[in-house]
This record gives sequence, structure tokens and C-alpha cells, in this order.
Amino acid sequence: MRRSNATRTALRVLLGLALAAGATAMAAALAGCDRSKPAGVAGPSPTGTGTGQGGFGTGEPVEPVEPSPTTGAPVPTGYPKDARGYAQGAITAWANGWKDRLEQLSGPGVAPTFLNLGARPDSQWQYHRCEGAAGAQYCTFRDTTGNQLQLRITTQLLGKPHALAEVVYEKTEYPAGAEAYVGAFILAWANGNRQRMLALANNATLNAVGGGKAPASWTAQNNAPPPADGFTYVFETSSNGFSMTFKVRSSLLGKPHAIQCAAAGNSVC
Repeated sequence: MRRSNATRTALRVLLGLALAAGATAMAAALAGCDRSKPAGVAGPSPTGTGTGQGGFGTGEPVEPVEPSPTTGAPVPTGYPKDARGYAQGAITAWANGWKDRLEQLSGPGVAPTFLNLGARPDSQWQYHRCEGAAGAQYCTFRDTTGNQLQLRITTQLLGKPHALAEVVYEKTEYPAGAEAYVGAFILAWANGNRQRMLALANNATLNAVGGGKAPASWTAQNNAPPPADGFTYVFETSSNGFSMTFKVRSSLLGKPHAIQCAAAGNSVC
């Protein structure tokens, strides 16, 4: 008996459906024999593509790396196992404009915060220190003018994606008032921010304060030497015996390097 072309096509479709159903049934039967993990426990999360938001704890790159849009250099892969390296990797991604790489290293919402900082992306951030507390490492980096980045790294996610939990940016400011300007310098001194101290003053001032310990608190006194020749003098003291006078160039208030020198006690330098 001869069959039409339409009939032969219909038979092929039915045969294909039957074979597919058989394959599905066989796969289900084989899956039922798998006892490698308890029922209801999923396997590893897929790493995904395009967004950088892979499964937590995979320890592998989330997506293929792309050349840097700014330098053409290959984007690093993997996840550092130490807090300093992890934080440095995030800063490098930010400075080079590697958005996807930054998303790989960052927890939810952190990458956009980092990318939208009012800071100038700078590859010259210098490591200051990492300190641990309550399951996290807080790593501080500073640039040449004392601007500061503090990155919170989740300790248990080191060596894995998304360990960067928070970034805080602290910008170096140049107050318009002499007392506030000197106060900013002493605070930078107390915080060990030498870069900011140099941005607010100069090497002569740093030499004057030397290796001495900054006061925990300080108060500007009203008996400082009077202003003269375009300079204002700020006399600061503290309850622990700190006493020092700072010479400030009035025309540089609100700008870098207004503090010209410092002298012990209530004297002119």
C-alpha cells in the first residue's frame, strides 16, 4: 500500500515523539537510582553569565574575563584568600572600570555603591592595614592626598565570590576656617594618615610634630599670637599636656597646604 507524503511525515513525527518519551522515562529511572545526595538537596548553584552574580562559595570565576576597557590588560580571575589581597583586587577593578569583575567580588548592592563614589578612581591607593572584628576584616587604603577607602571583607567568603560587603569613602577636606583646618590636621595625625597631614600642611610641620603621639582631644585657645603678614596662628592644648601653635596662611584656607609650620607651646614659628 502506497502512503502519501503527508502520511509519511505524520508517522515520522509520531515516531520521534515516542522516542523522546522513552528517553525521558529512562532519564527519570536513572535519576531515581542516584543516592549521591539526599532527596531535596540541590547541587552547586550555576555560576551564570553576564551579570557577575554567581553562586556563593563556588571559588571559581563567575564569568569569562574581558580585556580592561581602559588599559587592554586582562582582567584578573579567581578570588584571593586573604583580606588585603581581596580588598586590593576590588580597588583595582574599580580603578580600571572592570564593572563585571567588581560585581564578582562584591556582595549585593556593593558594586554600584563603589562605582558611584564621589572619589576619583586612582590606581595609586596605598595599603594601610586590615583589622578583624566579628567575622569581618576591615581593610584601609589611602591615596596620595589622604583620601581613604575602608573595605569590609566577610572572612568566611575569602577565596570565594562576593566577599566585599561594604565600602566607605572618606575624602580629605580643606576647611575654610583656621581652627577647623588645624583640627583636621590633628585628627589626621591621630589616625596615622600621613598623606592627609601632608595635604593639609608640609614636611616642616610633620617634622615639628615628629614621632610624637597625637592628643586624643584638643582645644583651640583664644590667646594665640595675633595674625600678622597674612598668617593666622592657632594655639592648641589638651588635658594630657599637649601644647602647640600652628601657623596658617590665610589665603590658602579651603585649599591644600595652608599650615606652614608648628612650634611647641604658645610661640611663633
